[in-house]
Amino acid sequence: MTEQTGEGKGKINVKETVYFPYVNALRILALCEGIYPPSTLERFRALLSYYPSLSEYEDDFRKLLEYRIQWGRDADHYENVHLISPSILDKEEKRLLKRWMKHGKQLVSETRHHIRGGG
Repeated sequence: MTEQTGEGKGKINVKETVYFPYVNALRILALCEGIYPPSTLERFRALLSYYPSLSEYEDDFRKLLEYRIQWGRDADHYENVHLISPSILDKEEKRLLKRWMKHGKQLVSETRHHIRGGG
């Protein structure tokens, strides 16, 4: 879960491990349906009629965006905006982060299933 080398060693790269699974899954689903909203939030809205189960993921994604902004406020430069130390997170934030990671992986899995013709 944490970076193993470099400046981010011991920190969680929220952008890569939590944020990107949602973003990339929605990009793929939008392409499959031939719709091209520019933002992930707009993709959620545009895809809901095709995939009603996305509403739960959208709620998680919106909360993630709120926390991501909050966690990145004290970054000294852009590269560190997405890196957070697990030690600064309280118990509830850790629980939420784990939930978002799990749901992001689940969304990617469902997207793969859909692409392979399963739904």
